[in-house]
Amino acid sequence: MSCSRRQGERIKSYEKLVLSHNGRSTVCFLEDISPSGAMINCYDSLGDALDLGDSCTIKLFDTINHCLREIRCNVSRHHSTQIGLQFSCYTTDMEDAFAVSFDRPEQIT
Repeated sequence: MSCSRRQGERIKSYEKLVLSHNGRSTVCFLEDISPSGAMINCYDSLGDALDLGDSCTIKLFDTINHCLREIRCNVSRHHSTQIGLQFSCYTTDMEDAFAVSFDRPEQIT
């Protein structure tokens, strides 16, 4: 799969998530998500430390204390605070999981 193309529909979102890389974690904001990747905004120095191809994880939450899913990713784009992530574990059944998780009206505050 090309680093510049994601499979599946992109769903706009403004949810918080936790980005982890090399033992560090920070809160970032989801811009959009698809079954194969996500675009996030990171305003922390951890975002600056990421390079193309780096492995990281993101944690998505359905409530403040309940992690819905932890996903392994690779950095596919990096421009200023925007970071494009390609999911390492993409499978077709993830389309259903994302549709269910992002149909919910709750947002992390």
